[in-house]
Amino acid sequence: MKKLSDEEVINDFKNMNEFYQSIFNENMNLIRPPYGSINESQQTLLDASYILWSLDTNDWRYRSSDYLVNYVIDNIKDGDIILFHDAYDSSASAIEELLPILYSKGYQVMSVSELFKLKNVPLEKNKIYYNVS
Repeated sequence: MKKLSDEEVINDFKNMNEFYQSIFNENMNLIRPPYGSINESQQTLLDASYILWSLDTNDWRYRSSDYLVNYVIDNIKDGDIILFHDAYDSSASAIEELLPILYSKGYQVMSVSELFKLKNVPLEKNKIYYNVS
């Protein structure tokens, strides 16, 4: 996003929101900026909340499902937002292995919207969130 002009950011969001509306019949109100990169002036351009992450698995670098599972188990905290990418088989394998472990430890896996609602934290427009604590 940092490489785009304000007009390009607004137009991209408008186009994506129209597509989203056509599928879900509601406005898109959460954005994860590519690479987690956004500047302060862009933060106020869109009518949305920005969702980043508190636990970065670096799954693009570490393509070992064992490493990813151990990293998450060793570092997870209540309210974390965990970054995984859907482009890697090792990430998918890690998630398949992680879910039963996390459930057995009392964690719940849910969407960001559900997490904020469960924690009774309202999502504010134009604010960046890394976790819910």
